[in-house]
Amino acid sequence: MRFFTTLTAIIALATLSIGAPLTSRDVINDITEARQVVAILRGHLGDSGFNVIALAKDNLAMTAILDRITKDASDVNAFNEADATEIISRTSQLASEVETTTAALIAKNDSVQGIFRNAVAQGLQSIINHAKAAGNAVVKDCPADKKAEANRVYLRIANSLSQAEKTFAS
Repeated sequence: MRFFTTLTAIIALATLSIGAPLTSRDVINDITEARQVVAILRGHLGDSGFNVIALAKDNLAMTAILDRITKDASDVNAFNEADATEIISRTSQLASEVETTTAALIAKNDSVQGIFRNAVAQGLQSIINHAKAAGNAVVKDCPADKKAEANRVYLRIANSLSQAEKTFAS
């Protein structure tokens, strides 16, 4: 009997958590996960040679997390002042990591040949599009006095990615 009571309680909690409304914390966690994906990508760039397969997987992981940031930010509707400050701070850290990683990617430019250059450029363009959508969703939810700062941080990300995309597209 006790087992079934415990099992029922676990199922009830699981059901409640599935339907739980999203919070700013979900967006913060998404940004943390995006930083982890960037770190993995940077690790792949440090490997000898240029692993296009690993880069393609990293691209898929990054677009998926950016889509989740977009969805979660859209579902939250608005961030309070403290959460907006934390989101901007974490996104600024992400922007610095993206800038470092894109610089490393650009440094590998000469080792990427032919059709792979186009694939890298297309992958970067895809990430740029998803990053812009995520940035728009986050900026929209920020309090009025935080919107400009949040926008600047997402522009850093987009500009860094755009510079890398242009390098590989040429």
